[in-house]
Order: sequence, then structure tokens, then C-alpha cells
Amino acid sequence: MAGDKRSADPEHNVRKRNKLEELQGNQAEAIGRGFLDLPPEVIGKILGYCSTADKKEMRCVSEWCFNVVSTASKELRSLFGTYTIKKVNSSNCSQICKVLSNATKRSYGPVVRLDLQLNTSPGQVKEILTSYKEKIVSLRILKDPEILLHLEFTNIQRLDISFCNVDYGLHKNICEAILARYGDKLEHLGVKFLLRNTVLIVPHLSQLKSLALNNISNNIVHTFVDKVYNENITHLSLRTRLDIEQLDNLIFPKLQYLELTDISADVALFLIKCHKDTITKLTVVNVNFRQLDIGDIKIPNLQYLDLSWIPGDVALPLIECNKDTITKLKVFNFNLRQSDFGDIKIPNLQYLDLFYLPGDLALSLIKKNKDTLFEITLHIDDFKNTPPPVVEMPRLKRLYLIGYKSCELKLIKAFGRNIEELWFYDDSQKHTYIRRSREELNNLKSKALA
Repeated sequence: MAGDKRSADPEHNVRKRNKLEELQGNQAEAIGRGFLDLPPEVIGKILGYCSTADKKEMRCVSEWCFNVVSTASKELRSLFGTYTIKKVNSSNCSQICKVLSNATKRSYGPVVRLDLQLNTSPGQVKEILTSYKEKIVSLRILKDPEILLHLEFTNIQRLDISFCNVDYGLHKNICEAILARYGDKLEHLGVKFLLRNTVLIVPHLSQLKSLALNNISNNIVHTFVDKVYNENITHLSLRTRLDIEQLDNLIFPKLQYLELTDISADVALFLIKCHKDTITKLTVVNVNFRQLDIGDIKIPNLQYLDLSWIPGDVALPLIECNKDTITKLKVFNFNLRQSDFGDIKIPNLQYLDLFYLPGDLALSLIKKNKDTLFEITLHIDDFKNTPPPVVEMPRLKRLYLIGYKSCELKLIKAFGRNIEELWFYDDSQKHTYIRRSREELNNLKSKALA
């Protein structure tokens, strides 16, 4: 009876609840102190089980959590200083503005810097740029680049501008004015749709390390290249028609990243051969090498190879020739059978992206490299109709799926038994993936393996 009376006593219940909250608070504080007291190398090992996305979320929890996470490595601390937002458009602009407002008011951590891609109305663009112009270090303007002339971006380091929606007659004046103002500050410059065949006045781009030119007239390409210090350029991306006779100035002794899209095969072959001793990342998209042999090009430091819309019988020898150094491979739309692919095993392969391949070829690549793979991205239509067999991959931790919403369990059963992260392509946001929560992933694995 006494127990019943105490249970019915409101003051007793309040004291009990307060005591419980105090105990929980002391426990949480003790756990927090214990974690904070661990050596940095131990904290680093624990955080090694978290994805970068997880760590980015932690930076917003509290100053204590920010400090714990960011001090685990120097790279994380610099990473947490910059907010990268790839898609700012009319549907999400107001929400992103709230996030940026809260981020810039943060009292702890490094100074907030912004990396923004803007594809929204001129009014909204101007509002964002005006509010955060001192914090922007990287900017991609897909509409109305003229707005860059109405504001001063004192810390800008990376700039991508498109003239797609700009009056053709204004291309020259706007581009020249933008480069006169910012050219000597930029470490990266990307320019799209500057097709007018005119003489462009460009200042010396003394700090430039990365150059991306997309649909630019031939003479303007050479104008840009003439204004950089070739020994400074480490990244080059070209999507434009070039004459093979005029490539002498496109040689960069320290080039590491080379991306070639929709260019002639002879130009692509020249650029790859000239830079084969330095490049670590090679992306080739829609280049018809059928009449040229690229299979014997040995790229001694190549780590990342992306081959999209390349004839499979041409690209296959390139993979074979460089298999010993490749750690990440992306192949898109190879028209080959598994028997054509042979027995290529890439001994250090960790990341594999497969898009629109025949199912037997995709499965062969996965099986032969199952012991080293850490991450796989899949968009294989054959897997939707014919579920692949189980392939045990002890090191696989991340699985990215595109277009498998109705048959996700079959893919998890086949490949995802050991994964810790599951990501699905977001059809509403291009080039965006949504991560399933740990609870959702565990439920899906339980159903798939039942």
C-alpha cells in the first residue's frame, strides 16, 4: 500500500523524475568527458566509421561536437569551414538562405566560407550574393553572369560562368569585364558557351591552377591558355572542338586531372599522350577512338579512370594496360559481352561505378574485384529483370543505387550484406543521392536476408 501511495504522490513523482534527469545528465556528461579525453588518434579511428556526410552533420550539433570531430584530422577542420551547396534554385532558395544565416552566425570553428551553384531568378541570386559576398570563395553562375560586375567578391577563388542565356553581342564585353576584375585572384576558371569568334582581351591569370572550357570558340581557347602559367595548371577540362595543328600551347608539365568530352579523337590522343606521365585522373566522354589505338598507353600514376560512351573494344585495352594502379573505375555504356571482357582483375580497385552495361559484364567486374571493393554505384537495367546471384564482398561499405526502388531488396541480398551505407538517387534533384538511415538500412537487410 505504501508503494501505491508514493506512486500516487505528485511531489514524489516530480522528485523521481528530477532524479532520473539528473542521473541521465551525469551519465551523458561522463560519456562526453570520456570521449573527449581519448587520444586524438583513437577519436580519429572511431570517426573513421562515419561518412563525411555524418561528420558534416556533427559540426552543427554543438561547439564541443565540432571540436571533437574537426580535430580528428587537419582535413576535416578545413572541410568544415566551407559550406558547399550544389543546387540553389527557386524551390529551395528560402530554406537555403535560412541555413546560411544560421551557419554564418556560428560562434565557433573556422570562418564560414561558401561554395555556391546558383540557378535561380536574378532577384534571388542578387539577394544571396549581396548578403554573403565576403564569404563566397567559389561560385557557379548558370544565369546572368553580369551580376558579378555589380558586386565585389573579395575572397573569390573559383568561378564558373555560363553565357548560355546572355545576348550574343554582349559576350565579349561582359567576359572581359569579369576577368579584368577577378582574373588575378582565381585558382579555378570555368567558362561555357562563349562561341563568338572574336578577339578577347584577357589579363594574366597568374594564380590559375584549374581551367574548364565548354563550348568555346577555338581562338578563345588559345587566348585563355596563353594567359596562364602552364606549369601551374593541374586540372584541365575541355569540351570544345580544337584543331590538331594548334595544340603546342596545351602542354602542362604538372597536369594531374584531365577531362575530355566531345572532342576529336586525334586531339584527345595527343593530350593523353603528352600528359601520361603526370595525370592521376582521366575522364573521357564520347570520343570516337575507333580508328586509333589507345590500348598501349601506359599511365604510370593513374588512379581514377572514367570512360563514358567509348567503344568497349577500344576502352578495354586501356583498362587492361593500367589495371595495376587504378583504384576507382567508372564505365558507362560499354557494348561488350562478358566473354569479350576476359579476366581483368584490378588488384587495387576500391570504387566501381557501373552504368548501362550488360548484366553479365557488370557481374563479371564485380565478382573479379569483390575482395577489394569498398563502394559500388549501380545502374544496370538487366539487374532489374534478372536478380544477380549473391556475391560476398567483405570490404564493401557503401552501395549507391539508381532506379532500383521496386527491387532494392534483391540488390541488397546480392551485394549489400556487409554495407553500412545505402544511398538512392533522388529523381527530383539531378546528381543528388539520399542516404537511408541506419534503422531503415537494418530493416531492409533483415527483409532481404530473411
